[in-house]
Amino acid sequence: MKKFITYCRQKGTKKMRKKSLLLNAMLISALLASSCGSKTITRTSKEPTTITSEQNTNRNANKPIQTKPTKIREVKNAFAPKSMASSFDNLFLNTLPDKAGSDNVLISPFSVIMDFGMLENGAEGGTLEELEKYLNGGMPLSELNKLMETMRTSMMNSKDVDWNVANAIWLNKNKTSGLNKDYQKLVKNIYNSEVNLVPYSNETVDEINEWVNKETSGMIPKLLNNVNPTDFMHLINAIAFKGDWDEEFEKDNTEKNTIFNNLDGTTSKVDMMHCELDSYIKTDDLLGFTKDFKGGKYKFFALQANDNLTPKEIIEKTKKDGTSISDIISQNTVDAPAYIGLPKFNIDFGIKLNESLNNMGIYKSFLPRAEFTKICDGNDPYINEVVHKTHFEISETGVKAAAATSISLYENVVIADSTPITITMNKPFVYGILDEESKLPVFIGEMHTFAGQE
Repeated sequence: MKKFITYCRQKGTKKMRKKSLLLNAMLISALLASSCGSKTITRTSKEPTTITSEQNTNRNANKPIQTKPTKIREVKNAFAPKSMASSFDNLFLNTLPDKAGSDNVLISPFSVIMDFGMLENGAEGGTLEELEKYLNGGMPLSELNKLMETMRTSMMNSKDVDWNVANAIWLNKNKTSGLNKDYQKLVKNIYNSEVNLVPYSNETVDEINEWVNKETSGMIPKLLNNVNPTDFMHLINAIAFKGDWDEEFEKDNTEKNTIFNNLDGTTSKVDMMHCELDSYIKTDDLLGFTKDFKGGKYKFFALQANDNLTPKEIIEKTKKDGTSISDIISQNTVDAPAYIGLPKFNIDFGIKLNESLNNMGIYKSFLPRAEFTKICDGNDPYINEVVHKTHFEISETGVKAAAATSISLYENVVIADSTPITITMNKPFVYGILDEESKLPVFIGEMHTFAGQE
């Protein structure tokens, strides 16, 4: 690590001299942009600063970085309201474990909410109102449809990174003759969903898993363990992402056997990638960074606490403060160089979301009296199970990620400017992929242990 920092400082000094005129122009542009409310930039004091994730060794530790009071960042071309960003965070919060020995969590709020978007179009009354309030963050269904369609279209049209966003519905032919025509037209036009009307059998689960495996580029080979012949229908979403870094990590700078401090007090050895960035993120409680994928439309982000807050406590405090991950990233950029350390990892995660959704206040959808009356004529289904699986792998060249969500329904017949700082992610941290256009985290995860991954 010392060798890498020495190398970076020598390299950075030369770069800084060459960039001085450019940086002055950039600072002027940033100030003009800030006055328009498009970006908030925080600047450090001139004293050299070094911050690690283990302890704060800032010479000016008693002199907090000065920031100007700002409003919620207004982002040009952003189309997602603040309430939706908070809803994404809240879904993540309700999946996080209370104890250190649990698995690392990774979800795609986008995948879950897109899947529910299809379902919500078949709901009405109190069932729809509850979903709009607690899952959509207060966003009406009509606006959610616009958001999901815009994000899906934007992703699929990306030229610099690869996205695949796919939706499908399976209907049990033994339970219904097909979807309501208006509902089928809507899910096809807005969500580009295919519809499969088949008699449910032992082969149905294989058919669904093969579809998910294909749409996630093999990253999620198996979403469901079984399909019950008595199930009414399944709504499935699958997304896949492959993005190369705008600037790759140099493999020669990857340090093997670096210590990561697990949440339970143990340590693990990881391969720590290093590079230099032109900015970083700092609040009173958090330190982190973003790193662009090619094109700059999507970013990787990583945040960790300055003290010993767990990932769950970080999100809880964010919620208590009335802010979101999106706000933290967009409003707390420090325009100064940083040396970062990021461990390589490969994670697979799966969860049944029924309890998490209940904890968010969503109950009516799971009851036999649920009002999903617009899906099929003459049928009154309700949610049986919500299954969610994800995959994430990160290396010197970029990131591959995938997610899939299944909502299965029963029919209602039975109940059921200084020296660059150093930021090393060597203790529990929150990470994900941010859509720069909507300012929504498509993926959100936390790494609190590398035990078993060595």
